[in-house]
Amino acid sequence: MSPPTYEEILNCQTVLFEWAESYDSKDWKRLRACLAPTLAVDYSAFIDKKWDALPADEFVGMVSSTHFLGNPLIRTQHLIGLGTWDKTSADTIVAHLQLRVAHQKYTDETLGDVRLTANDHGTGVLTLKCIQGEWRFAGLIPRSRWSAGDVAKVFGP
Repeated sequence: MSPPTYEEILNCQTVLFEWAESYDSKDWKRLRACLAPTLAVDYSAFIDKKWDALPADEFVGMVSSTHFLGNPLIRTQHLIGLGTWDKTSADTIVAHLQLRVAHQKYTDETLGDVRLTANDHGTGVLTLKCIQGEWRFAGLIPRSRWSAGDVAKVFGP
C-alpha cells in the first residue's frame, strides 16, 4: 500500500486532537463525533480487557463512566507526540505515536487539593478509518514504557 497523503495525515491528526481533547475536557458528545461505528480497543496492558469490535456508544459509556475518565475528581492531559503513519488499506491508517498522559485525582469537587498524581509515558497504536469520506478514530492499543506514580490508584476508590 502507498503511504498516506499529507492531507490524509492532517485529517487524521485533527481526529486524534479531537479524541484527546474530548477525553481531557470530558466532552462525550465531542468524543462520539470523532469515532467510527465500532472500535478495536486493547486495554489489556492496563485493565486486562480487549475488544475487537466495540460499538462506539459502548466505548463512550466506558470512558465516561465515573469509574474512569467521567470521575469529576480526575483530570487528565493526553499529549500526542511524533510517530509514523501507515496506510494499511484504502480506508485505514495506523499511526504509531508517542503518548504521555498526566493524571491528577483531587480530594473533592472544588479541585483545590491534589490527592494523587500519576503520569504514564509510552506509545500507542492508533487506528483511523475513512467512513463516507471522513476519517474517524477506530482503535487504540496503548503501550506503557514507564509510569511516575500509580495510575491504577488514580482510578481506584
